[in-house]
Amino acid sequence: MILPTHDTRPLAALRDNAYCYSMERIFVFSDLHGDIHSLDKVLERIHAEQSDGVLFAGDLGIDYLGTHRTKLRQLPIPITMVRGNCDSVWNFSEAQFPVPTQYATMTFGERTIFLTHGHLITHWEGSPLPLQTTDIYICGHTHKSQLIHPKGAPILL
Repeated sequence: MILPTHDTRPLAALRDNAYCYSMERIFVFSDLHGDIHSLDKVLERIHAEQSDGVLFAGDLGIDYLGTHRTKLRQLPIPITMVRGNCDSVWNFSEAQFPVPTQYATMTFGERTIFLTHGHLITHWEGSPLPLQTTDIYICGHTHKSQLIHPKGAPILL
């Protein structure tokens, strides 16, 4: 998913009403559950997409990744991660990995992004901060991908 950054100043006019914009590429995924093969595929896509950052919506399964954890540590781009229902604080601590929180928020231009796994905060209306229709609510847990923007709600991913 490509989201526009706060810097959307036109770089070059193409026509009277069309412009090229500065864009940031954020790679979003969840529910890896320690699958090393899937981790390798995700890392390949992150590189191929020339992602500027990563959002991970929980259930990493860090205790099953073994030495492959190093691949996540060595990502040359920022990664924001939240903990899922299969992620224990103990496993992250034992792996000497920062323990992710249950949810994270960030500002992306004029939008707020709310990132959670979805097992505790199951719906955007349960967010501890009010989300506007221009904001983005990201969750995993269901193992189904969808991108929708219901009327009166934030963008749901």
